[in-house]
Amino acid sequence: MRIAEISSTPDRRRASPVPAATSTVVSSHSTALTQIESTIKSLERHLPAHPLPDSFSSELRLALVQLIQLAPFPNSVKLQVWKLSYRLWNTCVDLSNASTAKISEEHAKLRQVAAELLFQTADVAGIPSPAFKAALFFYKTGLVWYELRKFDLANNCFEKATDLVSNIEISSVSDEDDRKLLLDLNLARSRAAWEVSDRNLAIALLNRSKNVLFGVSRNYNALANQYLTFGKTLLATSEVSAVNEALKLINDALELCEKGLRVVKRTEETLNLKELRLKTLRFIAAAHLQRDEFESVLKCVKVLREVGSGGDHHPSLSVMAMKAWLGLGRYGEAEKGVERNGAE
Repeated sequence: MRIAEISSTPDRRRASPVPAATSTVVSSHSTALTQIESTIKSLERHLPAHPLPDSFSSELRLALVQLIQLAPFPNSVKLQVWKLSYRLWNTCVDLSNASTAKISEEHAKLRQVAAELLFQTADVAGIPSPAFKAALFFYKTGLVWYELRKFDLANNCFEKATDLVSNIEISSVSDEDDRKLLLDLNLARSRAAWEVSDRNLAIALLNRSKNVLFGVSRNYNALANQYLTFGKTLLATSEVSAVNEALKLINDALELCEKGLRVVKRTEETLNLKELRLKTLRFIAAAHLQRDEFESVLKCVKVLREVGSGGDHHPSLSVMAMKAWLGLGRYGEAEKGVERNGAE
């Protein structure tokens, strides 16, 4: 998605004489910025049908290193850097949208440079919420690296994004997109940690996410769904310890659904949470079945069949109920269940 580029605001104040030393620094800034702009112009002329050469990212990275060495920057330079970063980002978006090829590592490297430019100038004056804007670039770049299965690089981006907004008081965040980013960042970091088998960190990040739900239905749904996804993954291993942990995660998902339903008031906003709650209960029943906790399976099935006005009639319920009856040695009940299914 393209991002609206930053417009320049002319400084109408009378110019003061520039000391020679300052003039030299400004000239050095100008050299690095000119190199970045020149490379972006070349990138803008690149044909989307052709693979991206590594020369673009190499040139930009070299200019970025040169620029970093000149820090700290006057605000006028910071604004120039932001404009170039947005221009680079939007060029990447245009190239990606115009190509049918899968996104490449070179493309990710270019987005990384755009994010790094903002990181170095995140304290710019004159731009609303610069920390969140810079964090968004790193978050989106991290998603690209994640898609490429470069999980360490993805996590590096997510961590930088987190660092940018870590000192901001959560209660002071009122913008809907900024609030969404706080949750999305935690979820993205959690998924990246899970992919590299850092299960403890992944779950800790999910637990931390409970602090940034802001009473929003979408947020409860997203977090509950992630708990459920991790739980399902563990459930599929059929290992005893994994199934135990899976049940805990899925119960966390259920708790979030129920809490969300208590907090969210609009009927249309509760529909997804209600559906996810049913799905979660079905997986809780499945987890109990794997643990041979047959009475608990039947309790879950009973709750599901009695929920709402019509109850849940998912095909898996009859199968789990029959297996639970058989596990309890109540063959007559199991046979009745088979007969009821046949009649239906």
